[in-house]
Amino acid sequence: MMTEDLSPAHAAANQNESTAPSPRVQRRRERTRQKIIQSSADLFSRFGYDQVRFEDIAEAADVARGTLYSFYKNKEALINEMLQSVYEKAMRGLDRVKHMEPRKSVEELLNVYCDLYESDPHGLMVAFHLPRPPGPAEQLYERFSERMRSIFERAGNLLRSRDPEVTTRLFSRSSVPSLAALAESTEDFRRQFVEHFKSLLLR
Repeated sequence: MMTEDLSPAHAAANQNESTAPSPRVQRRRERTRQKIIQSSADLFSRFGYDQVRFEDIAEAADVARGTLYSFYKNKEALINEMLQSVYEKAMRGLDRVKHMEPRKSVEELLNVYCDLYESDPHGLMVAFHLPRPPGPAEQLYERFSERMRSIFERAGNLLRSRDPEVTTRLFSRSSVPSLAALAESTEDFRRQFVEHFKSLLLR
């Protein structure tokens, strides 16, 4: 004869199963999270990180402050999630560049930016408007920046400026706005972006 397992562990397992959110609830929470991210990205891009309050994000996303706090404990946690995602994707993209010849590596850097815009346009725009991120994302930013500089250093005499530091600054300041403008105006934005910056940066 089988008896019911009344142990604390079994009871806890049953409780966890009964309290786990349904797929429908999970989808709704993910939609809310995406709305928060998109709204905060828009605010950070327009007004700057320091000028945006947590309650501004809740209002822009049309969610209660309690709902916002259920996702992120503060503004820094939110932006670090956004930027860590961007820089981790960027570093994975730049891993493809390691063994390429210099001209090809610059072209691949341009394609990495296009990939980032296609996968996470909001995060990329925030990364552009917040060049020195707070918290853990700063280390990823430093690694990405160093990797990008090394690509231009390897290109050396192929650069129009012949100065990797000047080229890095020029690209950092103009790439994302140019990419966003092209993406809004044409489906062929990737090819146009790559060709434009190849001619701008390389001899």
